[in-house]
Amino acid sequence: MTFRSKKNQKSFVHYFYKIPNTQNGRHFILLLRQFLNKDRYKIRVKGRGTRKYHGNGQNLPLKYAEHFAVYIDTKTFDQNNPAYYFQKDYQVRCKLRELRDEINKLLK
Repeated sequence: MTFRSKKNQKSFVHYFYKIPNTQNGRHFILLLRQFLNKDRYKIRVKGRGTRKYHGNGQNLPLKYAEHFAVYIDTKTFDQNNPAYYFQKDYQVRCKLRELRDEINKLLK
């Protein structure tokens, strides 16, 4: 089991990968779900392994997975979430566009 955080990855998605599909691996995921702050975070579990008989290019059904990848996403949308500022910037640009259109209508 390894913890991975890529430099070019969004900072609110961190994941564990190569968690074996064994009793211990499933117990580890159960404990993650149990002790996670559910008001702020959400867990996604994806199946990984060979796709020779089951699954597609993205993931496998969990019952056929050789190992798991666990993604932890932020649910709250506040200053600690990097997407917060992108959303604020988008809202300001939309308001500016609306104002510009209104001014152009008045000037015509």
